[in-house]
Amino acid sequence: MKPSIRSHIQKAIVANAVITGIFITAVACFMITRFTVANHETLMNSLAASYSMSITEAVSTLKDQIRKVAANDQVCGGNIPQEDRKAYLKAQTHDTVFQWFSVSDKSGAAYDGMQIGDTDYFQNAIQGIAYLSAPIQADGGTPVIMAGSEITAMGPTGIVFGAIDGSYFSKYTDKITLGKTGFGFLIDKNGTIVAHPDQARIGLTANLPESADSRERDGLAAVLSEMAAGKTGAGFFWENGVQKMISYCPVEGDEGWSLAVCQDYSEVVAASRQTIWVSVAVLIGAIAVSFLFAMLTANSISRPIAGAVARLDLLAKGDLHSAVPTKASNREAAALLGALQTTVFSLKSYVSEIDTLLMQLAGGNLDIRPEQEYCGDFAPIRSSLETIIRSLSDTFRQIQNASFSVSQSSRQVSAGSLQISDRSSTEAQTIEQLGSMVASITDKIGQNTLSTQQSVELFSRMKNCVGAVEASMQKLLTSFSDIEAGSAKIQSITHVIDEMAFQTKILALNASVEAACAGAAGKGFAVVANEVRSLAYKSAQAAQDTETLISGSGQSIRSGRQYAQKAAQVLDNLIQMVEQVTGIVYQISDASQNQEQSAAQIQAGVGRIAETVQSNTAFAEECAAASQSLTEQAAVLAERMHQFQFAYQESVCADES
Repeated sequence: MKPSIRSHIQKAIVANAVITGIFITAVACFMITRFTVANHETLMNSLAASYSMSITEAVSTLKDQIRKVAANDQVCGGNIPQEDRKAYLKAQTHDTVFQWFSVSDKSGAAYDGMQIGDTDYFQNAIQGIAYLSAPIQADGGTPVIMAGSEITAMGPTGIVFGAIDGSYFSKYTDKITLGKTGFGFLIDKNGTIVAHPDQARIGLTANLPESADSRERDGLAAVLSEMAAGKTGAGFFWENGVQKMISYCPVEGDEGWSLAVCQDYSEVVAASRQTIWVSVAVLIGAIAVSFLFAMLTANSISRPIAGAVARLDLLAKGDLHSAVPTKASNREAAALLGALQTTVFSLKSYVSEIDTLLMQLAGGNLDIRPEQEYCGDFAPIRSSLETIIRSLSDTFRQIQNASFSVSQSSRQVSAGSLQISDRSSTEAQTIEQLGSMVASITDKIGQNTLSTQQSVELFSRMKNCVGAVEASMQKLLTSFSDIEAGSAKIQSITHVIDEMAFQTKILALNASVEAACAGAAGKGFAVVANEVRSLAYKSAQAAQDTETLISGSGQSIRSGRQYAQKAAQVLDNLIQMVEQVTGIVYQISDASQNQEQSAAQIQAGVGRIAETVQSNTAFAEECAAASQSLTEQAAVLAERMHQFQFAYQESVCADES
């Protein structure tokens, strides 16, 4: 079973709402997530930059402190006893964050026996660059940060170096908090952790162990490589199966340090996920509302159409009296029902008048005409009806005139036969009287023969007229066939329109897809494409309705053709009756010729009248009986013709009784 128009409308509205809602929700979720990540990335970049500046100031302060110690005369003086120098350096630890200070010569040998010549802080300090090292493991196992500055009394003679608690910079990273999982850490250019919330990781390499997944190790290595290069940026990496978001910023200085702010990606997008779930809930509610709207809209459209279809089905079955539904919720449906009501009323009026005219014809009334105007392709029906009525009226008028002539002739034949009978019974008359009587009979028979021939000619003309009427009826049937062929062509045209509407819907759908791919720039074109698809759908529906109406009209035309065929059958019966009357007239003609031949024989055998009086009397009686029969048949024909009422009635005979 094909789906109803109500089902089509509901599916179209719901599908449109679902697709549009899903698309909008997907775009909204994508934009919310992207906006959330972008905002969080900006926040993390701000935190990294802010705390990077704080660490830069702290590093600068530490360098200033050790430079000040290295520049003091108690350290750089050449004649300062070693014990006094140690006492001074120890005293400086009270005014700084350094745990201890020491001095080395330019080869890296310290007075307490330490060899630091191969350390990075010595290499930089001996070149005049105050430098802080990454945390290194001290003898006691606690990480320390080493700082060094050049002694510049009389040229580079050595450096002052000191130790700082390895967790010193953690007080800055500990202040970096983002949600539950966000934290900050500080590394140097070699990837060594300088500060971290987990104190146990200070002084260790930031890379993951070899046992970790290669994707995780490669992702973190790429981020650390960017940080070691002193770049500012953001990215993602995986650690222990958890995706993390990271922003990093370099710390100003020669050490190549870089500060990073890190947080679990799932926590970053947690708020946006809640918004996404709300959007999904709103989408589900919108789909439910669209389904309800689709049901209401489909009902308001399908009910009038269903009523029209039911009425058209009754019309196709020949029902012209049932009422047409008039209730409609929109102008298009009201126009459809109004057009259907007008069509049914027009067909009903046409069929009613044709039925009335045919009933009048069947009752013998030929003084009738179609009263109403026939519109469009129905106009030839009025012309054909008028032609049929006019032709039948002329034909039957001629038959009536011929029947009167036959009646007059039969009366003459009857009178002659009576005269013959009278003369045959009067045997006492003389031969001269008999001769005159025979001459008189011969004249009467000649007149009878002439009248009979005239009747034959009249019936022949009447037969030709009836044949012309039959030809007109055949043309009428041909006209109905042409009308049916025209209806079939119109149906093919509406089918082409339907196919064009279908192609338009496909083009509109493609345009909608292209507009969707175009994003915000294609929204206006998407609206136009939707309107084109709606108009294509309405055009397809109008073509289907037109095809249905044409199909109903074709059925009505076929009904009219059946009525015309019935009229043709009536004419066939009339032709048979005319042929029967013609046969009777031919019989009368033959009888008249026989009478003429008999009269000639009577005239030739006047001398034998006496011997043949008896047979002549018998013959006269037969002629009287035949004349009486002819008179009766002519009276019956005249009585039948009096049943017809002709248009423009003319008097058959002035002296007709």
